Amino acid sequence: MPPRLTENLESPLGPQYTSVQSRPAGDPVSPPGSSFSPEACIVGGTVAAPRQWPWQVSLRDQGQHVYGGSLIGHRWVLTTAHCVSSFLNLQDLSIQLGEAVLYTSPRDSVSVAAIRVIQHPSFNGDTLQGGDMALLKLVRPMPFSSTIRTIPLAPPGSDFPTGTLCWVTSWGDIRQNVALPEPHRLREVDVRIVGLESCRRLYPPEPITKEMLCAGYVQGQKGFCESSGGQVRAGPALKGDA
Repeated sequence: MPPRLTENLESPLGPQYTSVQSRPAGDPVSPPGSSFSPEACIVGGTVAAPRQWPWQVSLRDQGQHVYGGSLIGHRWVLTTAHCVSSFLNLQDLSIQLGEAVLYTSPRDSVSVAAIRVIQHPSFNGDTLQGGDMALLKLVRPMPFSSTIRTIPLAPPGSDFPTGTLCWVTSWGDIRQNVALPEPHRLREVDVRIVGLESCRRLYPPEPITKEMLCAGYVQGQKGFCESSGGQVRAGPALKGDA
């Protein structure tokens, strides 16, 4: 599997408010007892340890998991623009926090509604054209705990050299067209940053820009496919680990 692209977290979100577009949603991760069709896949990963990723959230369409996101403030979640554009209206959207195993509702977990969506103004519906980011404003501030915390964001202007260790998390497939089995535990995989020029050679004629990150392994032994809706965590930029 070649490296995948994801928008750089330092790319600014403009002040433009974009209403939610009408577009068919991706395949949901259904609750136990129903068909299970996750929206993404992590290849060669492992089950994440409890409380390892307390900023990971589950975005749900009428109760079914469809995408992931990261808590970046008491009232703000960062996710993909193509995710939020799949919702017909905000009343269908809920955000589940503090739940590493889907649909288990542990004691400290919280389910909350969103009251505003801000899409990156440059997003045109094509994830490889850039700007595939969005912010969700929660209806109320979230209390922090051992299972609910904000992700430590890299400061503006941060550089992620080729070979930088990153982590991707998701509830998606464990490999192409192989569903995550019950009990639907959050999974993680480590990947390395791929240089811009190398990435451009792998993805012609896509317009790979300096605002994007390319991560994975050309050999394909592990990585992530499609858009996981999870998070990409650059090691050296957060808490000094590498």
